[in-house]
Formats: sequence, C-alpha cells, structure tokens
Amino acid sequence: MTRRTRSLLLFCSAALALAAMPANRGPVKAASREVLVLSGPRVSAVDAARTVVTFEAKGDIRGLLTLTLAPGSAPLTGDWALVSRYVTDMVGTSDEGADNGGGDEVEHEERPAFVERGTIRGVVTGGTLRFDGNGQLDSIEGLQLRIAGGNLQFKGASGTGSGSAANMQDVVSGTGTVVLAMEVK
Repeated sequence: MTRRTRSLLLFCSAALALAAMPANRGPVKAASREVLVLSGPRVSAVDAARTVVTFEAKGDIRGLLTLTLAPGSAPLTGDWALVSRYVTDMVGTSDEGADNGGGDEVEHEERPAFVERGTIRGVVTGGTLRFDGNGQLDSIEGLQLRIAGGNLQFKGASGTGSGSAANMQDVVSGTGTVVLAMEVK
C-alpha cells in the first residue's frame, strides 16, 4: 500500500468517525462523574493575597488544572480552570514490506495527533490550606469547586467538584484527586 493510499484511508476513517458521532442537539446531557488524578504540583505565591497552583491532570479528563487561591480567606475562595489540550502519537501499521515482496506488516508511528477538548472553569467555594514548618503550602483538604462554564466539548458545563492534594512542595511525589459532578448542555 502506498503512502498516499494510507493517508487517504486515514483521512476517510477520521471522516467516517466524525460522521458517526451523535450530534449534541439535546438540551442537557446526563450528569457525569469525572475523576482527575493530579500530579506534578507547581506552587507560586503571586503575592500575599494570591497563590497559584498548577497540576498535570490525567484520568477521565487529561490536561492542566490551575487553581488561583486566596489563602487568607475563610472559607477558601479563588478561581480554577482545567484546560484539556494535549498531544498523542497515532500508531498505525504499514505493509511496506509487501511493496518489495516481503509481505510483512510493520508497526510504526504515523504522526502526532493534537487533541483539543476545551476548557472547564469555575470558582473555589471552600477548602483548607495546610502549610509546612517553613510556611510553604503543603496540602489542600476538602477543596470545593463550582463549575461555571466551559467551551468546545465542555460548552455549557455546570456542576460541582471536590478534591484534595498532598506533598505539594515535591513535584515528583506530590499528588491529588479532583472529582467533578458535571452536566454539559
């Protein structure tokens, strides 16, 4: 199979997959439970009134979670956004060996695929920040989130979320979890 034929087949397969997807014409999709596994925390104290924390998110929604927190507020307040944009490798098969009489299929990487699911955003409505002996943010307990919207696949998103994180000064062992109860209109 020639490279042009493989490309044409890949294009046609993608077009058929898009055509087979159901149109989002209903008023509201059922609520979903999305579990995010957080890693790689980065903590930045912007000023006395704002601390920004970012995490790599995996699980049901992959991307980058950013929390902008007001550490002196009670209850904890702030804003948050989850951007689901990433790159994956598309793997395919080639029968290049057949072109020269070999007849063997060889697995190889075709090219990167760029995935843009969209952004979910909202506000922080509660939680507790814990600091270590040096005054550095170490953990977040009882994080409460409200979903205030989104775009692309998350357009019209609403709902709530909760979460926690620990070891936030260690980018390697710092972890967390966020669970979103979300509806998308």
